[in-house]
Amino acid sequence: PGSRHSMVAVPYRDCTAGPDIGNRRFHLGDSDHLAAVHDFLDFPTVYVLLCTSRCALALFQELSLYEASARRRILIGTIPSYIGFRWRLPEEVAAIQSKLHSNTSAHAHGSGKLPEVPNPILEEAASVEISLSDSVPLRALRTSYPLTAMSLAKLTFSFAKGLDAYEAKRMGTSAQLLEVALALDPEDDVLLSRLGDTRYAQYQEFAMAAVEAKNRTEESQRLKDLSQQLYKQALSANPRSSYGFNGLALFQDCETTKRRYLLKAVALDNYNSYALVNLAMCLDSSDRYGTSLPDHQLALYQRALAINPNLFYARPA
Repeated sequence: PGSRHSMVAVPYRDCTAGPDIGNRRFHLGDSDHLAAVHDFLDFPTVYVLLCTSRCALALFQELSLYEASARRRILIGTIPSYIGFRWRLPEEVAAIQSKLHSNTSAHAHGSGKLPEVPNPILEEAASVEISLSDSVPLRALRTSYPLTAMSLAKLTFSFAKGLDAYEAKRMGTSAQLLEVALALDPEDDVLLSRLGDTRYAQYQEFAMAAVEAKNRTEESQRLKDLSQQLYKQALSANPRSSYGFNGLALFQDCETTKRRYLLKAVALDNYNSYALVNLAMCLDSSDRYGTSLPDHQLALYQRALAINPNLFYARPA
């Protein structure tokens, strides 16, 4: 509907300050507020109703209308298809997988099919059982409330921007944005794990920073502990979280145990590109597959790259 700053005639007494909704004053010229407006109806009409009618505002919060809106499609489209997001509709997930299997140009091995996880690895992965340790107390998960259309739009926007910041290595910004998304849906294992990824990256950055040794050690340990706590919370929220097991593999000192965590992550979601490539690298120390090991590793790398072309660190391997 054109520029976010486009104004329409609004029959409201104080057009500058805007209506008082939920004890919060909305400034009508603020692009951040206008960006949250969906296209349930004709944009100018919705805008007028939003400013003048509490009933319209209630209608505006309906999830069924949000799911049918172009605004939602645009927001969902900003989240990379290779990142799990539980608010995708089933038909959207099916479309992503269908496109992935039919996109022959994306498959580096040239067969025209998405590389499969080798059967011996799938069989080993299916046999893995992990009893999570209670050695690190879990912080209680925050209470989750039913999401409205507006809060879900904010969650999606913040999550997408947080992922962008992570890819750009702006970890502080990424953490802030992911915290905003997590506050809206505190039991989402993917949000918890992605924030855990960001905190772990901050830990690595700080461990190598040119700061006084004592302060560096204390802060890096705090960030490392926070990262581990987030992965554990992800598994507390969803015991079948592929992202959670993939993250906790970072904290396993024993290579055999680390491999088991990554095998579990792949068994739970063999579209998790991060778990696939991490497992491929972890198999270097395995003698289980004999002379077939290089072929199995290559298949995992190829599948990971076909799903997520941004895994540049997998290419040299």
